[in-house]
Amino acid sequence: MMWRSRTSSWRYQLAAAVVVAWLFILGGCASTSGTLDRNFVRPGAEEWVLGKARYSDIVAKYGPPSDEHMLRGQTPPLKHVSYTFLRGEEPAIAPGIIPVRSIAFYFHNDVLVAESFYSTFRSDHTNFDESKRSQIVKGKTKASDVVALLGRPASKSIDPLARSKERQATYGYVFITVADSILPTTTTKQLVVVIGEDHVVTDSSFEMSSR
Repeated sequence: MMWRSRTSSWRYQLAAAVVVAWLFILGGCASTSGTLDRNFVRPGAEEWVLGKARYSDIVAKYGPPSDEHMLRGQTPPLKHVSYTFLRGEEPAIAPGIIPVRSIAFYFHNDVLVAESFYSTFRSDHTNFDESKRSQIVKGKTKASDVVALLGRPASKSIDPLARSKERQATYGYVFITVADSILPTTTTKQLVVVIGEDHVVTDSSFEMSSR
């Protein structure tokens, strides 16, 4: 399987999820889209084939999106469609973390070119052990080794969001922690692993911030 991703798309989804979670904290969900209380299951790794699945296929399965608009900053412009779930009895990965599940789809001429999933729910969270990134060695570690080490990548994409001769496995996670008498803290981390044509890692980068 090929994972290709562009960091900007993943960051956009994480930022959007943070905004939604903040609305939840502030009690503003009633003013946002009514689709926030409609749950969904993360699709299988091969359920949506990039370059073949269409906008109509996604909407037919998931219904009206929580958010839909054009990303004008991309070249070419892309249609962004996302679904976010904030309600329910299912617990978050840890106490104090706002439970949220979000999936985003990106379309070029209504053809699917990227898919990103994010969750802080215990059952399907996208958290990963960043300490294991030291085991990823450029020129040696294979794509299959990365999956064995960190699990399924959170994001995948194809042209025009990725270079035609490389692949990227993107692991991303963001969560908001709320504690009594303390302002909420937002923590974001992202690991991008670049895979060459020979299925061997050629580069990787990691970012983490908390505020």
